[in-house]
Amino acid sequence: MKNLLVLSLLGAVLSGCAVTYTPPETTQANVLLKKPIDAKKDALIKAVQKTLALNGEQIQNIDTNTGIITTVPKTLRLNPDMADCGKTMGLDYLKDNRTNSKFSYNIIVEDNSLTIKGNPTAEYRVGAADQDMNLTCVSKGVLENQLFESIKNNL
Repeated sequence: MKNLLVLSLLGAVLSGCAVTYTPPETTQANVLLKKPIDAKKDALIKAVQKTLALNGEQIQNIDTNTGIITTVPKTLRLNPDMADCGKTMGLDYLKDNRTNSKFSYNIIVEDNSLTIKGNPTAEYRVGAADQDMNLTCVSKGVLENQLFESIKNNL
């Protein structure tokens, strides 16, 4: 009887961590990077392809007519400066080593314009099925700005 009480109490405490999840405070509208760039669409597409290859990104889809390029999610250790994946009990999930994260890009290339949207995803894996969870993440624009500068340098 005593063991049952201890196990019930322990289960309630452990499941409480999942209940304390606070979603990201950053709004999705803040993370779309659209900047003018002095280059034609064809030259920009080549610069984007070159930059993605040099950064170790894998292109999932490319449509040169529409200028849309998407990348495969790449495993990347995100930090709170790069993305917001929420908090538990006031602590950022991205600071926890049990959080695995990935990042991918959606890029729209037009004449004299480049639009980049980052897509962070993360999983919090403690090891117990009742505590493991997929996190909702929002990019803060740091990686998108770095990619834009790299593309500009590769023109």
